[in-house]
Amino acid sequence: MKEVTQSILHSTAPGAEPGNCFAAVLASILELDMGDVPNICNTPSYWEWRGVANEYLSQFGLFYLDVAFPDMRNDIMLRACGYHEIAGPSPRFPGVLHSVVGYKGMIVWDPHPSRDGLVDSAGRYCAGGHVLDGEEFVFGFLIPLRPEKALEGRTPRGN
Repeated sequence: MKEVTQSILHSTAPGAEPGNCFAAVLASILELDMGDVPNICNTPSYWEWRGVANEYLSQFGLFYLDVAFPDMRNDIMLRACGYHEIAGPSPRFPGVLHSVVGYKGMIVWDPHPSRDGLVDSAGRYCAGGHVLDGEEFVFGFLIPLRPEKALEGRTPRGN
């Protein structure tokens, strides 16, 4: 994982381009430069971004899938996971989602320059060190559709 900082911050200004935290998370997990990943969330409608993400990720043989685990113990569900995305409430803008890099359910990198992480439903900051467990968090996984393509040019590393 390469720590990449987002280059576009969320703004409430009319017509502003959405922040690119999700693109920075993908760049971090895939160990790419920020300029190599488009602002995937800059789509005409909210629901289109997943299609844009998967179109972009197809060149790596990957598919993005996000899952919420309501009423489940995320520490049990996620303990075998490698790097993944976690989306949840932004600490800066109520009602706005923010993406961070997770590892086994814990925040390990926040691409926002503040590094504030996420907030839970009680308004508590969640910047790392514990497994996020709550219905307000969504976990996004990069699934290899063609494992040989996903591993192309990569050197295996231990955990």
